[in-house]
Amino acid sequence: MNHILIFLISAILCLATSPIQAAVTHHGKVTTVGVWQIGIQDESGDIEQFDVDPEARITHNGKPATLDAIDSGDVAKLTLKTKRGKFLVVVIDARDRE
Repeated sequence: MNHILIFLISAILCLATSPIQAAVTHHGKVTTVGVWQIGIQDESGDIEQFDVDPEARITHNGKPATLDAIDSGDVAKLTLKTKRGKFLVVVIDARDRE
């Protein structure tokens, strides 16, 4: 029994400290756009602010764009990953408000 417990604890610790982390996505309406930051309101009404990686891939209406092409009220899907020790937006797919 102790061997199984030790194995499980070791496995959990390895996963918790692994540098490989899955991407996380957020969808919602853009509330703010700033210098390397974007805020969105999700379907439940929660508003979150995110830092944007300067190397992020940004599209607006399906075309390559810059962060300043996105306006408050647009709809966006954000993909975030841990990069350089910070949780950053690495992909923004935005389209005009609905």
